[in-house]
Amino acid sequence: MNPKIVLSSTSQLIDQSLKLQITGLKSNQQVTIQAEMQDDVKRTWHSFASFIANHEGKIDLDKTAPKEGSFTNCDPNGLLWSMQIKDSNTHFPPCKNEPSI
Repeated sequence: MNPKIVLSSTSQLIDQSLKLQITGLKSNQQVTIQAEMQDDVKRTWHSFASFIANHEGKIDLDKTAPKEGSFTNCDPNGLLWSMQIKDSNTHFPPCKNEPSI
């Protein structure tokens, strides 16, 4: 067994689907994928999804729905749009809608 993560591109536009596959797994092996990023105000965002490899030992985010995680349907961009703020005590910065004088 020699697991390998295959990402079709390291640079893509926001409206393009993420092409991510994991190969070289055992048949029916469970794998959890996590994504994490920090925004410009230093908040950490994260998401995760657990998948079961197919009979070929492969997980393809285009074709495989997670068994559990921050999203539930088959979606190649699910790890991106389902991110939540890691520290639940962190709030969005205040919106400044004060009138100009």
